[in-house]
Amino acid sequence: MKTILFFISWIFALYFVSCADMNENVDEYLNQGEIIYIAKSDSVKLFAGRERFLLTFWLSDPRTSELRIYWSQKADFLSIPITEADLGNQIDAYIGRNEKTIEEGNYTLQLIAYDILGNASITDEYNVNVYGETFASQQASTPKFIKKAAYSVVEDSLSIIFGSTASSREYGINLTYTDNNGVYQSLNYTSEKIKSELNDSLSIMGIDISQPISYVTKYLPETTAIDTFYTEVTVIEPRITYPTFNVALGKTVTHSDCNPANNTGQMAVDGIKTGNETRWVSDDLNGEHWIIIDLGQEYVISGFKTWGGSPAQAQFRFEAEIDGAWVPLVTMGGNTLLEYSAEFDEVATSKVRYYIPAYTTNRVRLYEIEVYGRQP
Repeated sequence: MKTILFFISWIFALYFVSCADMNENVDEYLNQGEIIYIAKSDSVKLFAGRERFLLTFWLSDPRTSELRIYWSQKADFLSIPITEADLGNQIDAYIGRNEKTIEEGNYTLQLIAYDILGNASITDEYNVNVYGETFASQQASTPKFIKKAAYSVVEDSLSIIFGSTASSREYGINLTYTDNNGVYQSLNYTSEKIKSELNDSLSIMGIDISQPISYVTKYLPETTAIDTFYTEVTVIEPRITYPTFNVALGKTVTHSDCNPANNTGQMAVDGIKTGNETRWVSDDLNGEHWIIIDLGQEYVISGFKTWGGSPAQAQFRFEAEIDGAWVPLVTMGGNTLLEYSAEFDEVATSKVRYYIPAYTTNRVRLYEIEVYGRQP
């Protein structure tokens, strides 16, 4: 019995000691009185920008009088007064530039709402990116690549063929020019539209080619960013194309050799593209072969086309006589096409040469060659 009474007494003593210790732990907070929290911001969204960012949010607690936004480990903050009219409506806060300069980088924000008595909400944390000169110089400085730009005098049309995008952050271009009525025009195209709808090409009618044509390339650091970055202005100098025709048709031709004797070089400019009897055939000695076409006067040429027999002429040069020397305009080293055509920058000349260097199996079987040019 004595043992049982002692055990019960020990349990009661331990209970009261434990309760006393528990009370000591909470007494500190009970002495501080009741802690009042107000509602935190709701539906918070953040949008990256250039040396700034945009914060959108909602507040519904009528006690709210201020929202503080801290960043840089609370070294910087911005206070946004909240009025009764703001409650229940989306609030947009642009932070940076005008208020404080925000350097480029990634920031962790703390949002705390307050009432007029200083009661605060629970702290909310969010991350946001800010972009600046580093992004502009390293990732947003490359103009959109243009493969070809040509203006057709006949069609009064500027044709532009674009290359692939330089970066996934390339957003589009802004193209400016003057039309034939003297009106300044500005056209905006997204990179997605250029690729998917325009097939990487653009055609503009009624443009004044004598006035500057230029564009800037736009970059967006994030799909929801509020600021667009622009490259330096790129000037477009299109190649001007005029009405052209086959200036070689029926002109006088000299050749290096032929076999059979009646398959002369003259057959290659008779306008007939089929029939073995109307083609130039060289000898079969694997030496160099050529035909020279005397155009009869000076033309401005910009392209040519050949129709050949099998096998395809693998190696050749198309040349123009300029100041007494043969200047290569097109050089081919691995052709597999029986019909071959090429364009080049305009050249003024009165003679052209189709030249085949010496190599094994280089025999020429040329049905026709056309040279495209215009009057000077």
